[in-house]
Amino acid sequence: MSDIEQNKAICLCRFFETAIEKYSDSSKANYRVSLRYFVSFLKSKGISLDGLTRNILAEWIIDMFIKGMSIPTILYNLKLVSYLYHSAMKSGIIEHNDIFKVVIADLRVIAESTDCDKIITDERFSRFVNFLRLPVNRFGDKEIIFDILRLYLFNRGMGLRSIVMLTKTDVDSLSPESAEIAGRYVSSIRKYLFPLNQGRTTAKKIEQHLLAEITFLLYSGNRLLGTDVIDCLDAYWSFAAINCGVPAAKVAAIVGRVPSAMPLLGLFDQSEISCVEQNCAEAAVARLLADDTIHWFAMQLRPSVKYETLMSRIDSLGDSCRRPEVFYPFEEICRRVGKKILRLKKPIINNVVFFRSRMTDVYPLFLNIGDLAWCFTSSRGKDSSYAIIPDVAMSEFMTAIGGFNPEYEVGEIGSIDIKEGDEVILLGSLFGEREVTLTSFSSKTDTRGRTIYRIAFFSNDADGSGLEWCVDVRPSQIKKAEA
Repeated sequence: MSDIEQNKAICLCRFFETAIEKYSDSSKANYRVSLRYFVSFLKSKGISLDGLTRNILAEWIIDMFIKGMSIPTILYNLKLVSYLYHSAMKSGIIEHNDIFKVVIADLRVIAESTDCDKIITDERFSRFVNFLRLPVNRFGDKEIIFDILRLYLFNRGMGLRSIVMLTKTDVDSLSPESAEIAGRYVSSIRKYLFPLNQGRTTAKKIEQHLLAEITFLLYSGNRLLGTDVIDCLDAYWSFAAINCGVPAAKVAAIVGRVPSAMPLLGLFDQSEISCVEQNCAEAAVARLLADDTIHWFAMQLRPSVKYETLMSRIDSLGDSCRRPEVFYPFEEICRRVGKKILRLKKPIINNVVFFRSRMTDVYPLFLNIGDLAWCFTSSRGKDSSYAIIPDVAMSEFMTAIGGFNPEYEVGEIGSIDIKEGDEVILLGSLFGEREVTLTSFSSKTDTRGRTIYRIAFFSNDADGSGLEWCVDVRPSQIKKAEA
């Protein structure tokens, strides 16, 4: 953005703020929220406030939709921003145009004609993606249908008929994600990859059979949006592409139609798409849908099940499924009983075991250990996905408790034993935050049963002679001095 455009944008923002002041207090807040959404979007795209086009407004609408806003809420935000722009036009700050009026009219038509129960949402898309990442052996005799479905989504420019007619010589020309699937069907006794009687049945009949099978596969899992399976898959693919950062106008051009579950794509003017752009978009979507990276999950041990029992079962599985990396953090608690020091191990979070695995390996794992533990899910629904713990959150958790390293001690504040001779700081007393020496443990305990510490103060008089006195304190009154 040039200096002139930047100065103009600043003036326009100031005008908007002045225009908002004439509204009631409750309306002011709504106008500011809508304007903030809009300005934030334009800044992220590097677009000036006065350089609007129909496609830019449509991109903003898609951006709000992807972030989870309903169509009525999007329409409301659009109206508020349009009022501010209309005021700026009347004042001559920006040139007059009817972009907002036209787009709002089109969006209102979409809102009135769209069944919200059939529209794609982030939750529905997430369930569909988790479905695509399931282990293929879970589908039994429908395994080939599942793989063809994935190939269709990974290769948007390749129709079902082209996939049906793939031969083993075509595998090398496919993307890594597609080649991994196709490679499992290579056979020296077949010309075509998939055993679908290509030599005896026409490609059209095979396509119709596959469409019926895919429809049933999606319908049985409540993943079919509408009644047309191709229209449904176009909606899922479009949503995936936009999540990958592909401009919605380019997505509309690639799909070439407006999916009924993604009606907002109808707001865009027609735009051209190059082969390079389409290939890049297809590759990005394939990586997203095929992603099977390792994540952290958590499981809850069932009543009366011990951690050792769970680990014994996992170790006995052998090659039947991949063994996850398991994390069950303990804290070591030391307590003095008479002259003895007892050391007990206590779980940081009782009966919750963390494990690191691929999403596709979680289901096979719990087929074998489901009687001992259950995995946390993202919601209570029967089709909910396994809850992924973000790597950043898990890393922070591990850091906070010392990475489960025996050199670290974990416990309630003030409950960790301090050794005799340690330098400690006295907290919350008449002596202030003064560094003192721990001389011994007292046989007395406080009301919570914790050991009382004896600390010593030292001072030097002017004549060089020293004074020493001892005081008993509770654990919460001292902390270790930094080395």
